[in-house]
Amino acid sequence: MKEMYDSLTGVYDTQGYYNKVENSHPGLVTLCVDISGMKNINMTYGYTTGDHVLKRTAHILTRVFDHAIIGRFNDDAFFIRTNEAGLLEKVEKSVRYSKYYKG
Repeated sequence: MKEMYDSLTGVYDTQGYYNKVENSHPGLVTLCVDISGMKNINMTYGYTTGDHVLKRTAHILTRVFDHAIIGRFNDDAFFIRTNEAGLLEKVEKSVRYSKYYKG
């Protein structure tokens, strides 16, 4: 089975995510990260900036949730399939990275 990735962010696309999750351990949890205001970002700053936000979000998520299955859904949502170990700390770390990143 060919793995399918989102061409912009490099994480799994919807189908690739579902294929990977289908065979994952049943004890894992799923998180949804939805970027609020993406339409406003695109309309105000342009689609290039919006693409940068999506790429940076995917980068942060893959760095923080390094052993997780991560997929991009629709335009501005990411799903993360991971174990519960250190989950709260990982979510807090993701927020800290995104809040202070000036790249």
